[in-house]
Amino acid sequence: MDQPALVSKAMLAIDRPSDCVVDEGEELVLPIRVTGASSDDARVFVRGLPPGAEWSEEQRTIRFVPDFIQGGREPSIVTVRARSREHTASTQCSIRVRDVIDVPAPEIVSEQARSSSVEYELSQITNPFLDSPGYAGRRFRAWVTVPSASHDPRSKPVRVFLHGFGDTPKPGGSDAEYCVYPHDPMNTYWWGYSDQLPDGSPSQGSVPNYTQRRVLHLLEWVLRSFPGADPQRVYLVGRSMGGAGALALGSLYARHFCFVEATCPQTVARFHRPSRIKQLQNIWGTPKCNVHCWGTDAVPDVGIWDRLDIPASLRRDHPLHAVGADAQFYYVQHGKDDPFIHFSAAVCATDPARNQTLAEASFYSVLQQEGIGHYAVWDESGHLGPDPVLKSRWWDEGWNHVHDARTFFRRDLAFPAFSRASSDAKPGEGTNKDGRRWDVERGYCGEEGSVQDTGWAGDRVGALNRFLRWDAAAIVDREDRFEVPIFVRQGHDVQLPIRVDVTLRRVQRFVCLPGERVQWSFGHRSGETHANRYGVLRIPQLDITDHPATLSVARYSTESQYPTESQSSTESQSPGE
Repeated sequence: MDQPALVSKAMLAIDRPSDCVVDEGEELVLPIRVTGASSDDARVFVRGLPPGAEWSEEQRTIRFVPDFIQGGREPSIVTVRARSREHTASTQCSIRVRDVIDVPAPEIVSEQARSSSVEYELSQITNPFLDSPGYAGRRFRAWVTVPSASHDPRSKPVRVFLHGFGDTPKPGGSDAEYCVYPHDPMNTYWWGYSDQLPDGSPSQGSVPNYTQRRVLHLLEWVLRSFPGADPQRVYLVGRSMGGAGALALGSLYARHFCFVEATCPQTVARFHRPSRIKQLQNIWGTPKCNVHCWGTDAVPDVGIWDRLDIPASLRRDHPLHAVGADAQFYYVQHGKDDPFIHFSAAVCATDPARNQTLAEASFYSVLQQEGIGHYAVWDESGHLGPDPVLKSRWWDEGWNHVHDARTFFRRDLAFPAFSRASSDAKPGEGTNKDGRRWDVERGYCGEEGSVQDTGWAGDRVGALNRFLRWDAAAIVDREDRFEVPIFVRQGHDVQLPIRVDVTLRRVQRFVCLPGERVQWSFGHRSGETHANRYGVLRIPQLDITDHPATLSVARYSTESQYPTESQSSTESQSPGE
């Protein structure tokens, strides 16, 4: 350790950590040592961590496993601040990632000017990190579009689009954002395939995420090549196979993406219809074999068919900092008459044909129970088509999750996640409504384009969290206080107020200890609650109207008691309410 940092009032000190260098794929463990008479009771806050790094205040330790696109960048300057009742101290150190995982750089094949963008055709050359050893040396085509005004000093978002099964990228661009169009010609559902291919058995060896690596490699190339590409506003969009890929990539590598938009995504690989499982087991091995796969070093290594159980991943992958799968925002849409990715992807945990449990819980139920950020929509559409009665995208009225002036996402910005809203429609629980027999390929779906003929129970059309918004530009995220204005979007025929749970996600500075008590206020109501075992705060059943009100959360002046997770929130109200 180096010399102690400068200390106010000379009673609290932080031993300055050494500047660190860590290799891609290797683990950095950096203890933070606080000394002085009040050091045991001091709160310690850390900011400036590189994406994916975790700070445990309980253990006073930083842990970080950089992935292969994080090396060779400018060091992250990390600030550590300790605070007791009477004293404060602070210090800084740097974390630099060494680029040790060698992958060939994409090559520009052609360049074409469009009306508002420049389109680059790229060739991705593979090596044994980007491809199975038997395939290494292949070339994959990809496209990147760059705003024509890329010299504009204002940074712009990056959109990563994942195509559907059997499709090829169809590049398009604008002057508003950078666009990345990778290619998955092997139809791997944007994961990867057995390292035994092309000649060996996929039910042996492992199933590394080669396809995900190629997508991340393209993203790295864009962020390094174009200074105007904003790493804080990278988002994923996918349809069908691409939607499943967006969920998997956006949850496993949440450190790199600010939100995920997935249309008709399969959420549990084992729920695929038999014909699709037959195709996938040729590249992944059989579900029974469930050969292990390579995920990230920050989450457990599991079998490939278990890894692509997104509801289980949302419960399992809980880093301590705001970078895990549960800190992502998921914008999803399913059709009740979709014969290819049928509605079991949203509401089932059991195979109705065999009464066999194939997942820990359904996708929708995990989003709601865990307080994960989501906006989920369903209607009586088929696969990627419109509802037979309502217009296309009837639910969002043009809400753009990155470009909206008021409710938008950034990777470095907190947001309120809503659950158990009184305005939510009822999607059903995976049962039939009319005694219809289960079809192993189609589930309970009816004919695409016909009205009221779906066999799935629950509301024919509906959404979770459709009307709820917040003012992202007005968020206050400090060590001692958090504020966010919340409101219902005006112009809807919806019963007000909407009563809903609010979970604070992706918090940057108002980070809590597990079990820490905090006090909150919202309009005329106030109370206290406590963080769960991951340090995440949920404030239950707030009444939201179309007039913005600010949810304020503050620490107590002294944190001497930390209730257990099972203790409930308490609340007080203003006189006369």
